[in-house]
Amino acid sequence: MDLVNGYAEYTNNLYLIYDIYKRYDVNKKRNQIKLNVKFKGMDLTAETAFTFVKQGEPGTNGTEFIVKLIPNTKMSNSPLYPMVTKRGSQYYLNYGINNTNTETNIGIGNANSTSYQFFKAQLWCNGELIWEGNKSADYAKDGITQPTLVHWEILQNKYTSSVSDESAFGIYDAGIGQIYYKGDQLQNHYSTPFANIIKCSINWNGKLYYGTIPITTAWTSDEKYRVSLKDDSGFRYVMYTSDGVFPQYDSAHPFEFICEEKINNVWEDISLIESKNISYTPSSSGNIVIKITSGTAEYSNQNLLTLLD
Repeated sequence: MDLVNGYAEYTNNLYLIYDIYKRYDVNKKRNQIKLNVKFKGMDLTAETAFTFVKQGEPGTNGTEFIVKLIPNTKMSNSPLYPMVTKRGSQYYLNYGINNTNTETNIGIGNANSTSYQFFKAQLWCNGELIWEGNKSADYAKDGITQPTLVHWEILQNKYTSSVSDESAFGIYDAGIGQIYYKGDQLQNHYSTPFANIIKCSINWNGKLYYGTIPITTAWTSDEKYRVSLKDDSGFRYVMYTSDGVFPQYDSAHPFEFICEEKINNVWEDISLIESKNISYTPSSSGNIVIKITSGTAEYSNQNLLTLLD
């Protein structure tokens, strides 16, 4: 067992015997199998991966197609929870966009120079990846097929022509998924949750499929500290019944927070070091637009999230 990398090793086995967990867990992402063979002085390697999906996963409406949005990075182990953090006066995304860096300084604004392709979209059919890209010009895995439409947007409610849920993000180019961060253009955006959910719609063979992914925002006053959500903690989605009641979610893994300090140019986890005197105070808040009278709207502090002791 390799405890550092989190996988099991079997040597001198011609057959691999395995089992599958009885309960679906969206957080279990290490499903790769790698075979190494030494033959006549040569090292031969083959890899495969299994994708586990749940029937009727959110956004699929029970079809055999699933759209997944994933970080657009070449990191070998990208974070499960995309996060933008203001550290001091700088703004960082917690992975390298289209590279192997551990983070990207994204700045703020609404121009091409401050917009990035945060994510890639994937289209899966019956557990097989058939398309991956940012735009309709990207070919499928067969090298022939292309989607007729790829459209990126912020998932937010629109109440009137001028009133909608606020977001800390904007779309610079909806056709290729270029996203920018508004940052200090929004008042109080660190403490108040906004509509920070990215949506991508894909028209494939005449049918429209879509996927969504949230971006968490955070703030630290000192650039040598950063915070994050621990991978494989918490739940990934909440599913409501068709009438919008009875939320279902997996509460088996509580959300865990990590606090890190940059020591000798290396990020060190100091979350549980007593001498650092770190305290945690979870809270919930939110601004949901409620129409009061016809043609008007105002913010009302009504939460969808309730914290439990």
